[in-house]
Amino acid sequence: MARKRRRTSRRHNSSNEAVIGLLVVFIIVVSIFSNFFHLIKNHLFDFKEYAGEVTAYVIFFIVGIAVVIPVYRFIKKINLSFTEERKFEGLRTVSQINDMDHYTFEHFVAYLLKNDGCTDILVTKSSSDGGIDLSLRKNGIQILVQVKHYKEGNNIHRPDLQKFVGAFNHKVSEGWFITTSTYSAGAREYAQDFPNLRLRDRSDVGNMMGKLPDDSWRAQFPILNSIIK
Repeated sequence: MARKRRRTSRRHNSSNEAVIGLLVVFIIVVSIFSNFFHLIKNHLFDFKEYAGEVTAYVIFFIVGIAVVIPVYRFIKKINLSFTEERKFEGLRTVSQINDMDHYTFEHFVAYLLKNDGCTDILVTKSSSDGGIDLSLRKNGIQILVQVKHYKEGNNIHRPDLQKFVGAFNHKVSEGWFITTSTYSAGAREYAQDFPNLRLRDRSDVGNMMGKLPDDSWRAQFPILNSIIK
């Protein structure tokens, strides 16, 4: 239920941004047409004389639509990415994410891997992920990732890795299993038979968190910090 509420909230926020963007485009279009019809009305019988201006308005309108929509989509994408990452600021140790829910942890791992140089990162839909939580690329290699947000002592065992290998091994070159706990001896022994299976445990997550960019500079600029919240 909590995950559903979060997704509903995100969809609601995205809808609001879409409405605002469409409103901006609508205002621009209305402004252009208003000037266009004003020109036609005042110079209806002098069309040849003002044909150049009419043509300019039409071209301006077409170019405006062609430019505004892609720019809006780009800004929206950047804004959503920036907002998503802002909530992870200040996290530097694994103990700080002990109470993080699994849905948020998936996105946090995506944030860590992006900082680690991975690209084309996609968080899969939970209803149909088949045990795969992330899809990404690293050094040109397609990789599928499964993450488990477990408490210390709740280890990953051999059957967990067997299911994961079955999900990725015939689809992509590598599979990464990332957890906030660790792996049993049986799980590590099993992983040795699959060179394309990479295991990351609690200490590895901590190391990745230690490489996150320092955002302490924001405290020195409270005005700027309030603007970009």
